[in-house]
Amino acid sequence: MQTTTFGIEYYNDTPEFTTEMKEKVEQCLEKLAKGKRDIHGATITIKTERDSTPKDYQVRIALQRRAGQTIVTERGAAVAPLVTRALSVLERQVRDGRNKRRSIRRRGGNGYKTE
Repeated sequence: MQTTTFGIEYYNDTPEFTTEMKEKVEQCLEKLAKGKRDIHGATITIKTERDSTPKDYQVRIALQRRAGQTIVTERGAAVAPLVTRALSVLERQVRDGRNKRRSIRRRGGNGYKTE
């Protein structure tokens, strides 16, 4: 169920990533993009770490934005908490980046130091 206004690609090699988690990801990304035009797409990769005992997972979220890519990677033993943690970190990074650009614009600069 794709409900976002931009494309989301999923790469998943584990059955632990459920439809409910997918909907949670889409809702979080849509909330992050609401009222903004800086997000163009996202890639969510969930894979099982090879050669790990007990089984470890890696969750990687790459968000394509006007300002470039924002990438978050989390590793751990359970998929659901990793997805939640990765979304939380991603949201913080996007909001911090927006705040930084907003403060630069208010100062009248373009983000580059001049001396």
